[in-house]
Order: sequence, then C-alpha cells, then structure tokens
Amino acid sequence: MTPKIKFGIAGIIIAIIIILSFNVNSGNQLPHNVDSSGDVLRIGYFPNINHAQAVIGLGNGDFQKELGDVKVETQVFNAG
Repeated sequence: MTPKIKFGIAGIIIAIIIILSFNVNSGNQLPHNVDSSGDVLRIGYFPNINHAQAVIGLGNGDFQKELGDVKVETQVFNAG
C-alpha cells in the first residue's frame, strides 16, 4: 500500500471513532421519578445590547414561562 492509501484508511478510522464517541452518553436521561421543583437556573449577563436576549427574555418573563417550576436567579455583571 502506498502512504496515501494508508493515511486515507487511518483518516476514515479516526473519523469513525470520533463519530461513535459522540453517541456514548446520548442515552443518559434523568429518571422519571426525579423531583425538579428544587432546580435553579442561574443566568449571568451584561445589561447591554450584546446580551439583549437575556435582558428581553428576563424582562418579559419568557425564561420563567418556558422553564415552569425551575427557579430563575439572575446576576447582572458590569465588567468581565
């Protein structure tokens, strides 16, 4: 075999390994009897135009509507 073919086969094998590794934990889910009423989502953001999604979503209550029983805690940052 030429080096070109060897590298091609090696590349295919590596690609297959990478693709299969993405599926290793895909079946893990929370059990159905887990109580999520104590869950908290913490959102930190800058109050500027670059973080408009957070500002508008929190202002309209969109996050809380979509998350249901999950408590939303926010933290506004003024610098990095």
